[in-house]
Amino acid sequence: MSEALSHSASNPPVDPLGDQLRRAIARAFHARTDHDVTDELRDAVCAFVRGRRAAGTRVEEVVIAVKAAVDLAELRPIRTIERRELTERVVTWCIAEYYRAD
Repeated sequence: MSEALSHSASNPPVDPLGDQLRRAIARAFHARTDHDVTDELRDAVCAFVRGRRAAGTRVEEVVIAVKAAVDLAELRPIRTIERRELTERVVTWCIAEYYRAD
């Protein structure tokens, strides 16, 4: 049985890098102090991308997953322009990391 089929809707597969990415997105968005969390967010995006690339995931699917992470992060309330800016930033990092020469 495939891994996708072995998990029910109420018991989604464990995705530590995805969870870490969503938490970093939420922290970066809600940071209201002088503490800059951009590096933490970039690191989380890059770790997520490296994990997906190593698993053989195509770049298009990785970009979709990163966009979904923004949508699933706890970003309420958020204006459309803020979501768009955040999404553009993380997608730019995502693509750069996916194609980065090691």
